[in-house]
Amino acid sequence: MALEDAVVLSTLLKGYSLTDTSELGRILERYTQLRQMRVQHVKKKARNNRDIYALYDGEEQKTRDGILAAEMKRIENGEVDQAGKGDPNFAKDSPNFLADVPFRNLLFGYDAEREANASYKPSDAAVHRSDELALDVI
Repeated sequence: MALEDAVVLSTLLKGYSLTDTSELGRILERYTQLRQMRVQHVKKKARNNRDIYALYDGEEQKTRDGILAAEMKRIENGEVDQAGKGDPNFAKDSPNFLADVPFRNLLFGYDAEREANASYKPSDAAVHRSDELALDVI
């Protein structure tokens, strides 16, 4: 997540003069808009993962283990592979969030630079000069 943050922020800052801070507030606001929902979603999944794997012995733990065993059985039987081939929703909302194909695609299929670049509107063209380096004052 930190690397994604760095890519988004550097992409948004690219082309702005380090001596002109008049647009900095708008850039940081856009950064927050781009990152906040994704970060909250991934954090929620991570917290759920923590809670699921820290279960005490009991019914909840047995239910979790049953779900994980059923997922492995489907893989072993060739019904689906670990990448979800054969079932694009394989392991959706699974206790094993890395087996959750839709979430894994969201997590690992994300292009931070593309999202940051796509966030620019035509009205930004006068301010954003992507063909210049932001380090022009050094």
